[in-house]
Amino acid sequence: MRKSKIKINIVAILITIVLSTGQLLFGQSNAERFNAQSPIYDRVRRLTLNPTAFSLMPLQQDIQINMELNKGNSDDKTLYSIFDGNDFSLFNIIAKGYKSDISKSVVSGFASYQTGVKRNTAWTDIADTELFYPHLVADSIGGDYYSESYKIGASYAHKIGKMQLGGGLNYRGTIMHRKVDPRPINNVSEIKLTIGALYPLKSYCLGMNFGYINYKQAMSSSSLKDDRKDRYFSMRGFGLYDYQLTKVSSNYSRYFLMNEWNGGLQLAHKKNKGWLVHLNLTHQKAATTDDVRTPGIINRLISNMEMSYLKEFEKNKLLLSLNAQIASNKSIENQYDTIIVHHNPTIVSYKLNYSAVKHLLLPYNLATSILYEYQINSKNAAWICPIISYNKYEEKYVYPNYRLYSNAFDFTLKTGYRVFFRKSWGSITFSKSKKFPLKKELLMPSEKQVTQKMIIHQYDFLTASYKYISAKINYYTPITTKQIISFSLYGQIVSNIKQNKEIGITLSILF
Repeated sequence: MRKSKIKINIVAILITIVLSTGQLLFGQSNAERFNAQSPIYDRVRRLTLNPTAFSLMPLQQDIQINMELNKGNSDDKTLYSIFDGNDFSLFNIIAKGYKSDISKSVVSGFASYQTGVKRNTAWTDIADTELFYPHLVADSIGGDYYSESYKIGASYAHKIGKMQLGGGLNYRGTIMHRKVDPRPINNVSEIKLTIGALYPLKSYCLGMNFGYINYKQAMSSSSLKDDRKDRYFSMRGFGLYDYQLTKVSSNYSRYFLMNEWNGGLQLAHKKNKGWLVHLNLTHQKAATTDDVRTPGIINRLISNMEMSYLKEFEKNKLLLSLNAQIASNKSIENQYDTIIVHHNPTIVSYKLNYSAVKHLLLPYNLATSILYEYQINSKNAAWICPIISYNKYEEKYVYPNYRLYSNAFDFTLKTGYRVFFRKSWGSITFSKSKKFPLKKELLMPSEKQVTQKMIIHQYDFLTASYKYISAKINYYTPITTKQIISFSLYGQIVSNIKQNKEIGITLSILF
């Protein structure tokens, strides 16, 4: 029988500073902040891909400075993604906020710095692996990956007549590296542009947004020892690699590029009542290149849909939700012939010989939930939310035909309680879920491949059954008329059926 599997995610310290001038500028009382923390408003917060949707938030202003420390580890090597490793530590400083004046304008912005490490990663030497899979670069060693990331962004929307128009610009810069040979270094630059509109339709608002992302990553790897050489693989999926681009060398470099276009449509009530519909369509074109050859191109289409209905019974509320995500990833392999254009010195060129769709990735997710919130009185509220989701993962390689397939049901129960004291307030949430695998299948190369371990590990990770338990406690208290301090304690554990242990801690401060 397979060893028990455990993944421990400890969020050790989360410090949040909220500089709230809401009471003076907009009359935001502590009671309003207490009510705004209801999970009923989560569906509205997800609309802020549209920069004009901040005007629909439960609070007219929310400004935060967060400090976060996240830690996690797994004591087994089959319940984590091999690309992410089995241990991580992340430290974040985040400043974010928005200010909304419904009759005029909405402004929002954020800036963050993150540093951390992912330990025991394998079979990827690039950042943002999920964007370029299966066309990765990997060495046979792996190791700990250290990272630094910087993000900054802002958006502005203004009301012109009945319509509100706005736009936003975000930037992300990331550096990732390993500290032992071989030493890959990844430099990432990402720019995101968004425009949006919001138009009133009686008691509802119709929103629309469009976005574009330009992504660039430069990957280079070398060793401090002059005489050291390592084997670098140009991956193709299913443990296969391109023999022409795989080599034993003291250095290796590659570029990863992506362009994304996305569009969204939203229908939401001005006061978070009744129906909410959120549709989003994303197209990504990602490519890997060595400046001369482009061995892999990925065309990805992602469709997201959220539909929910909120029914109010005096002080109590019932929220019915349906969520779906469908993705289609088609990967093109390019093969090149080497042409010698000059013999002394030797100068070579490359000619495209073969191009075809060789790899398909088709994930699918469907979830439905019922959330019921019971307002005991003005100072006490409780809620419960059962969730049923169906997940399908299908990966194919075309000629030779290989296949990885898994599907499963997830059953989750979430519940929470909020209480308002004389001046302060607090909340507690609890979540428990269990995954029930239905079918799994793996057809992979029969010959011994150097990279077979990669696909077998990922297969075990994707098809494993598990239990998930988490809990979070928050406590908020004003320290001045403008500031609030909050403490949070959070923990979660993921384990297979044989594992019963759990551990997790979070400390949160907000002021």
